Amino acid sequence: MVWMAEREHHDGCEAEGLYRKYEVRRIDGAGHAGVHTDCRYFVLDLTHDVAAQFAALEYANQVEIKRPNLASDLRQLVHSIRGFS
Repeated sequence: MVWMAEREHHDGCEAEGLYRKYEVRRIDGAGHAGVHTDCRYFVLDLTHDVAAQFAALEYANQVEIKRPNLASDLRQLVHSIRGFS
């Protein structure tokens, strides 16, 4: 498989595989030289996709030790979307 192959998008998103739909760029002014050159990103819809919410919570679990603030922020974000306090 070619990573994020250019392919035609159809309305039935459940049948789609990976395809290029979004462009991700930094807005904080930091450069992206070195380790972040040519990174690949995968966008999740936390508002409408319950599986994406669970994925974000699992990611929070995985980064808890090295990035506790990020883990906490992700949990708070998902809980606010789901209507939990």
